[in-house]
Amino acid sequence: MNVADLEIAPNQSLRQTEIDINDLRLGELIGFTDFFADTTPAELIHQTFLDNPKLPAVLILQHQQLRGAISRNTFFQMLSQKNGLAIYHPRPISLMLEHSKVKTLVLPTHCRVSEAVSRCLERPSDHVYEPLIVEDRSGYKIIDFHTLIIAQSQLLHKATQRSERQQSMLKRKNREILDSIFYAQRIQKSMLRDPGCLDKWGLEVFLIFKPRDIVSGDFFYVTEFQERIFIAAVDCTGHGVPGAFMALIGHNLLDDIVTARRIREPNQILTCLNDSVRRSLNQSSEGNSGRDGMDVCLCVIDPHQNKLYFSGAKRPLYITTGEGEPLVFKGDHSSVGGIQRETSRTYSIREVPLQPGQTFYLTTDGYADQNAPDNEKFGTTRLKQIFQEIQKLPLKEKKQRLETVLLQHQSGQVQRDDITLIGVEWHGI
Repeated sequence: MNVADLEIAPNQSLRQTEIDINDLRLGELIGFTDFFADTTPAELIHQTFLDNPKLPAVLILQHQQLRGAISRNTFFQMLSQKNGLAIYHPRPISLMLEHSKVKTLVLPTHCRVSEAVSRCLERPSDHVYEPLIVEDRSGYKIIDFHTLIIAQSQLLHKATQRSERQQSMLKRKNREILDSIFYAQRIQKSMLRDPGCLDKWGLEVFLIFKPRDIVSGDFFYVTEFQERIFIAAVDCTGHGVPGAFMALIGHNLLDDIVTARRIREPNQILTCLNDSVRRSLNQSSEGNSGRDGMDVCLCVIDPHQNKLYFSGAKRPLYITTGEGEPLVFKGDHSSVGGIQRETSRTYSIREVPLQPGQTFYLTTDGYADQNAPDNEKFGTTRLKQIFQEIQKLPLKEKKQRLETVLLQHQSGQVQRDDITLIGVEWHGI
């Protein structure tokens, strides 16, 4: 029998690839129902086998009840014995059935094909290839052992094909998703302005920006407007695609507040940003307790007055100058957006005189929160120590040192969060 000719009931037809190897039952296979009374001469059954070369066996009935079965293989083996033709040919088939040593295997129609194959293989080695009888309410049918093997093989083949198709589909879907995310990355990068534009204002800037998942829930904001410089490091809720949506919302709202509404003070900018985020995400409506928001470190620099104005929403500002530990200006305890129990949210402002050679750092929590292999975080204490150690280095070397220290700490560990760190050195104009 060819694999393509696998005998399965027409109303089943393997249900394409839907049948699992553990689900196909004997009742779904086509069998043979040729039967004879036990009084039938063996000569007639001999002719039946010759006329039907695919017939594996015949059922033998006694008073319409199953008595057994004679397989083609057993029938011709017994005829080929010495005087077999003379002994059996003219006599009833019941004689051959009585002399046969083969015990017919009878299984119910609901028996799984895989189980039937196992039962067949448990028989004596010279009986393994004997057919079996399948019994149901309507009667009996004979299933050839080779049919079972072919059915099982084809099911395994189809299961493999289905798995390969699913793998191919998953790869295609993953490729499509990645293509979309990489396109989103291009959009996000085009949205973020190059900090190098601040050179003319006496500011030298470096940026460490490491999204965890291609696109980032962190964003940095750099712009110059009305003779002031605005720099922010912002950490939005989440990372990856959800975080990137929040970053897009936050960046556009922040840019609108600074350049369209022309608000100059960092504390007022954060208050407006908080109101705008809550309004955009419908967080002010009754019953909406959305937690999505952002932590912000925002600096506004007046280069003509040599002054920096800082406001923070749960993020600090670090400043180094000369010797000693970095100065740390802590942000307020309230985020921008998210749950708000107070009627209105306000933020404090700090004024810092700028001196040539000062370096200040704006950062999200990703750098300090990065784990080492032993799960120890880098930590803000160590981060301040690094700032102190590198304060006499040129700004380019400061960046290299910070990147090297982070990689050494990480030691191959997966990045756990988006990382943004901005270093700004003031030279004056």
